[in-house]
Amino acid sequence: MYIHKLEAHEFRCFEYLSLDFQYPGRKRGSHPTPNLPNVNLILGDNGAGKSSVLMAIALGVLKDTLKGSGYRPYYLVRRNQGKSPISEPIIDSTLNVDMVLHEQDSSQFLGVDARITLARCHVIITHINSYEDISGSGNTMPPSYFGEITKDDSSSLFLLGYGTSRRAENTENFDSSTRNKQYSKRFQRVAGLFYDYMSLTPVQEWFRELVLRERQQEGVALLNRLLPESVQLLEPDRPYDEPRFAVRGTPLPFGALSDGFRGFIGWAGDMLYHLCQLTPEGSKMTDMRGVVMVDEVDLLLHPEWQRTIIESLATTFPNLQFFFTSHSPLLAGALQADNLFITEFDSETNSIKVVQGEQNVYGLSADQILTSSYFGLSTPRAPGAVEDMKELARKAGSDNGANALELMRRLTKGF
Repeated sequence: MYIHKLEAHEFRCFEYLSLDFQYPGRKRGSHPTPNLPNVNLILGDNGAGKSSVLMAIALGVLKDTLKGSGYRPYYLVRRNQGKSPISEPIIDSTLNVDMVLHEQDSSQFLGVDARITLARCHVIITHINSYEDISGSGNTMPPSYFGEITKDDSSSLFLLGYGTSRRAENTENFDSSTRNKQYSKRFQRVAGLFYDYMSLTPVQEWFRELVLRERQQEGVALLNRLLPESVQLLEPDRPYDEPRFAVRGTPLPFGALSDGFRGFIGWAGDMLYHLCQLTPEGSKMTDMRGVVMVDEVDLLLHPEWQRTIIESLATTFPNLQFFFTSHSPLLAGALQADNLFITEFDSETNSIKVVQGEQNVYGLSADQILTSSYFGLSTPRAPGAVEDMKELARKAGSDNGANALELMRRLTKGF
């Protein structure tokens, strides 16, 4: 499954939203295919709806499994439509998610005899006093689809979502049976986008899963492709030893790693856990098609790693469609315009709109990208420094050149 298009009406901060996304194998006529055809990066200010796009996708795909999943809709309908909260009633929200289904999603469905099938999920979110309810109609999938996606062990509609508070749970505190009673497994895979208290699969748990399914070498190799050379997951001497990572040659347990490494390995390992569980026997985990969404993918990552992380993920898992959000110009500079989306505030409708990237910033410096249309800064310099340099520039024309020399020094070497 890949997400082809998203439409949203009166959803959270959006009055109306219509987006076409990049995914592997997409045909765009004469339009050139970007270098990373499985990546969609959403940029924008805080509170401008980046996370809401990810939520809309998750709700659209999982609509038919949300009843009884443990999820409670909360403040999804856009309030007031920018007008008086007293005079204007709250109306329903609607979501349309158009998907591309492959054999992984449809081969087991009666009546579906096509390698690739287009399908749509239509979602209605109704506001009733302080309560919201999700329903829908107009689905174009065959009836057997609805039963198949409720199965925990089905690879159909493979969807993962990771919020900004993602962290791997301690093995001692992890109780999968209790969690399964509270939330369906389908919803657990995206719950971090909605609830900041949802933790990820413990490292020892997903590593044990790799061993049990005889995918240990495969999983270790995949994770190490994503990590810097200075930190690598080690092959254990015995199958059920605690996983250890070589940090500049020193073997360390997961809990001794830095926050940045633990944050990334936590969600990347969780992704491997679900891929391992659902990949059919005889297939590689990289053969799996599906959607992976990561909010603020550059969270706690050093700029050097930010420059390469998206390409590493996209090329290591070429059959997954990725949705990322970020504030990093380094991530934007690693992509072409067709991979980029920018959220903008529309003062006329008092809502947010999302537009496809137009300006090509691939390969530009961070300073150039920060002053581009994607970030809109007038200068990347500190406000106080700008004022000081303006004053120096004003004085430079009326003295013996000392101020001009000082201005040049600050421009090249800083304060």
